[in-house]
Amino acid sequence: MDLSVIICTRNRSSSLRRTLETLVLATAPPETAWELIIVDNGSTDDTTEVIESFAGLLPVQMVFEPLAGLSNARNAGVAAATGAYIIWTDDDVDVGSQWLAAYQQAFRAWPDAAVFGGPISPLLEAPSPAWFADNLDLLHLLLATRQFGPSMRQLSVEDDLVPFGANFAIRTIEQKRYLYDPVLGAGSNNARLGEETVLIKQLLLAGASGYWVPEAAVMHRIILARQSLAHVEDYFVRLGRTVAHGSLTAEDNSYLQRLIRHFIARLANRFLLAASKPWLPARMWLPRFMSHAFHKGALEQVVQFRAA
Repeated sequence: MDLSVIICTRNRSSSLRRTLETLVLATAPPETAWELIIVDNGSTDDTTEVIESFAGLLPVQMVFEPLAGLSNARNAGVAAATGAYIIWTDDDVDVGSQWLAAYQQAFRAWPDAAVFGGPISPLLEAPSPAWFADNLDLLHLLLATRQFGPSMRQLSVEDDLVPFGANFAIRTIEQKRYLYDPVLGAGSNNARLGEETVLIKQLLLAGASGYWVPEAAVMHRIILARQSLAHVEDYFVRLGRTVAHGSLTAEDNSYLQRLIRHFIARLANRFLLAASKPWLPARMWLPRFMSHAFHKGALEQVVQFRAA
């Protein structure tokens, strides 16, 4: 088997259906054997029926992982994969028609590389709020936007040239050695993000090489419910928790300094936000809003770490 495409999903059957419809139109290179593994992470909707409806159109199989959490679902997909490379995408993505072909070409061009990633562009459900649509660059982390240019280039942790979860690939021999950390990832009780970027950075820092594949493009669909201040706040709170979690260790004696720093930063941003939001355009107050949420999450994580 050449390629294993894996999608993890939970209770988003209509979104998954659209993703699979775009996969039907994706062109696999001639004589390429590939499989599509969909990991159902405990859905209670008609996800099973949607998957079964594509049985004659895609080389699809379903894996059921009842333990909640994206990392658990990813690891179940890895265990089931038989391809030489694993290509990852999400259940809210439209893949491009050359997506599979571009990745397969990259695998052949750089047989010694272990990590690959491609462009992710946001696709906003209408009618998008003006404050949101006009500030996509500020919201690029929430949108999972990745744009590293039109040419193939080497991935790099130092230069932040690291792909995101909606569009990346890992050689299977490395992927089965490097599994996803269950304390990270959406859908768990930890309220943290970044399980895929942590793993990719571990691989690259351990000496693996990786490449940007500009032709392997996807569109990330952003529903209206995610174009809200409530969702922006939730995302950056979880980002703050994730960053703080990654920097805390049992030997760390800087608890009080971290606590004070995040508390002051949160308080300052809260004050500046209250003073600016009623009068200034979103371009001016949105960074304060995101920073306030980030430090709120970081503060929560530091307190939780100390209490553990």
